[in-house]
Amino acid sequence: MLVPLPELVEERRQILRLGNDVRGAQDPLQLDGLTIPGYAALYALSLNFALCLVLSPIFNRMAATMGTDETAPTDYRLGLRSGG
Repeated sequence: MLVPLPELVEERRQILRLGNDVRGAQDPLQLDGLTIPGYAALYALSLNFALCLVLSPIFNRMAATMGTDETAPTDYRLGLRSGG
């Protein structure tokens, strides 16, 4: 079914008006009355770095083995034959 051109134009205008009302990816962080504007992905990345800095020394001091690398040189061939 074909939609008449005036209806498409009006629909496009409505979409653009709606897009102007959207804040984007910003998500204010509210902590005890303090509001910090920013992006949720950056909050998550910052928390990830903080956890790594705090937990890495703790895990490194635990009595656990670091493991061994069992990768063989043939694992890197990806099934390709040498010589063409």
